[in-house]
Amino acid sequence: DIAAAQLRIRLAELDLEKFEKGELPQQRADIRAEVFTAEANLMRFTESCNFIRRLVQKGYKNQNDLEAEEQNLKDAEFKVASAKTKLDVLDSYTKERTLAELKANVTESK
Repeated sequence: DIAAAQLRIRLAELDLEKFEKGELPQQRADIRAEVFTAEANLMRFTESCNFIRRLVQKGYKNQNDLEAEEQNLKDAEFKVASAKTKLDVLDSYTKERTLAELKANVTESK
């Protein structure tokens, strides 16, 4: 049926366009926001650790306070690395694989 074939082609083309112009940029923006937030938190925890370290040296805070903040710093470092990896995976692998698959669907529909 010609109408069904034309519909399959159009839907495959729309899926490709939706990914290229909608889903991919949105995913990239979401992950970039995640990286930005993680880096801001990392900077904040770095400054906080330095401040608490000085307070510990002066006797105003105890070592447990510093260790707790250092754990927060380690968590923040992990979140930055994780978000950057997620962005790299999207750009290096997910994008290429999905584009190849969607382009193949368009070609097969024709």
